[in-house]
Amino acid sequence: MAPITLTPASNPGRVQHTLQRETPPNPEDNLMETDEDEEEDIVPAHPSTHEEEVAKLRRKLKHLSQQHDGLLNNAKENAKIAQSRIEDLEKKVTNLTNLAESLRTEAEKSQKLYREHIEHTAALVATGKDPREILRPRQPDSFNGDADKLQGFLTSLRSYQMYYPIQFTTEELRV
Repeated sequence: MAPITLTPASNPGRVQHTLQRETPPNPEDNLMETDEDEEEDIVPAHPSTHEEEVAKLRRKLKHLSQQHDGLLNNAKENAKIAQSRIEDLEKKVTNLTNLAESLRTEAEKSQKLYREHIEHTAALVATGKDPREILRPRQPDSFNGDADKLQGFLTSLRSYQMYYPIQFTTEELRV
């Protein structure tokens, strides 16, 4: 299709444009007679422009490659950090699970000892004896290392621990 040119109309006071079609140039008018030898010697108008553009694109590509490598290294480092945090959290979960299990076990022991204490108290009430009348073992004296007194010390210690089970809920407290 031929190009269209706008020209102002001849109406005074109003600006109007009318469309006029330009006639396409005849390609044969622009032909010049040239020898083939002359065509090989034609040098581009701006030869350095392409080289500069290529150099610019190479610099940009190198910069993008460096950015890519940096991002890749950062991603690897982040993955290592995330993995170590996951391992730490797994250890904490394991520790908390073990702690919860030990607390549950201790709670069961404590509940059992409390039931025994209630049963013992109920048995005392059923017999009608005043709790002050019941013989209570005294706290054993400290063991001085004498082997002859060891049997008496252990017997005294066992009876005291059996009478006061709430005070000795764990093995550590019994020692």
